[in-house]
Amino acid sequence: MEQTYTLEVNDYLQFQAFLRKRNPKYSHQRYLLMLVAPGLVAVATSLLRLPWEAILLFTALAAALWIPYLLWAFRKTMSNQLKLTIGARGLFTAVIDPTRLSIEGPIHEMRTRWEKIIEITESEHQLVFLYSPAYGSMIPKAAFRDAEHAHEFLETARAYQNGMLSDAPTSTAWPPPPRRMDKSGNMISWSKPIAWISRITLRSMFTISNRSR
Repeated sequence: MEQTYTLEVNDYLQFQAFLRKRNPKYSHQRYLLMLVAPGLVAVATSLLRLPWEAILLFTALAAALWIPYLLWAFRKTMSNQLKLTIGARGLFTAVIDPTRLSIEGPIHEMRTRWEKIIEITESEHQLVFLYSPAYGSMIPKAAFRDAEHAHEFLETARAYQNGMLSDAPTSTAWPPPPRRMDKSGNMISWSKPIAWISRITLRSMFTISNRSR
């Protein structure tokens, strides 16, 4: 069973947001960072023995400046990391069978056996295959014909992983993989050219053998 799809930067950002949401550690760190600047301002103004109205004013001003900057920095850092560590954008093909998940992309091909995948799940926008709590592959749901087709692909992968399905079902790839056509619109067959080349090669070898004698 296979599926073709495209990945862009926004797909990776959605995937990273999904991983952060699943891991409370990232949320806790973000909340603590958001409190750093307002907390320091509150402590500094308290040590200066300013009126409580001034302490609240300066603390609120620090929060209004610090939090939007921090959110921008988080997104900027994530985008830079994606450019360095991922960078694979374009057309992909995912194939699932009883033994593995295979993903062929514009840069490389990756094959992962089901026992190496710790979880098969889904987010709001993607089907997700996790190799570790912070690393995995995703397929956008928008690439499928409809929600039922995406659910079928997900359940088939889970059945393969659990050993409940041994025979590969008929491929339901959408869109279908591209085929090479000639100018008349007929699909190109390589069997005749290959046979013709083989005959020429054999004749050449036979002629060279006779001349050497």
